[in-house]
Amino acid sequence: MIIPFASIITSTVSNMTSSGWSQLLMVLIIAMILDYITGLIAAGINGELSSSTGMKGIGKKVLVFSLVAAAHLIDTILGNQHIIRDSTIIFYICNEILSIIENAGRAGLPIPPLLRGAVKSLRNKITRKNKSE
Repeated sequence: MIIPFASIITSTVSNMTSSGWSQLLMVLIIAMILDYITGLIAAGINGELSSSTGMKGIGKKVLVFSLVAAAHLIDTILGNQHIIRDSTIIFYICNEILSIIENAGRAGLPIPPLLRGAVKSLRNKITRKNKSE
């Protein structure tokens, strides 16, 4: 099971890199790195550093790339212009940005009230939608 999955991911990544990295993918990678770093900083400040939590975070980010790879495969099969892949990437970029803002707040950085309210509203909306599904 692991070997076929690994070969699918490898071939998809190879296909994506040979056709050129999209700017969106680069933004996602940078946002993920910043989210991980800001999460470490916030956890360190609050005395919550945990290797198991860090590994879970890395695991989730690997899963995001798996979903992006799957979206790319679907686009390839459908022959469209990367609509599904790009939509998937944009969703996760937004999610990473929300997480970075939350991490900054957890680290004690003052967050402008308007931005704090927007993040809280978006998180509540996402939580309600996930519970209703």
